[in-house]
Amino acid sequence: SLESSCEPFMQGKSLRSKHQENNRLDQYALENPVAWTKPYTTSSGDTSRVFFTTLGHPYDFKNPSMRTLALNGILWALDKENDIPINGCDPTLASPYDPSNSGFGKKYKLGQKPILME
Repeated sequence: SLESSCEPFMQGKSLRSKHQENNRLDQYALENPVAWTKPYTTSSGDTSRVFFTTLGHPYDFKNPSMRTLALNGILWALDKENDIPINGCDPTLASPYDPSNSGFGKKYKLGQKPILME
């Protein structure tokens, strides 16, 4: 469960779970928050805003909605929510996006480096 200061705004539901088969849903719920915000205060009294999501597998970012969620969350955390368009940030990519699969085995690409934008 989230801390009381967190404000969840997106729920996710597991489509498959061995916990369901093993009657362990009392410990592992099928539905959980997947995106939330939280105010944060440092020990010196400075405040900030935190946007967090448990989504974010490289393949998730193939979906324009995921890119919009991330962009909107970043602007909100920077206290720039007035810069977010009514329909959300434009998720158009500057270059083709062909992510590698995360994990182990032969499904990921070796030697990948970030592309610097000029």
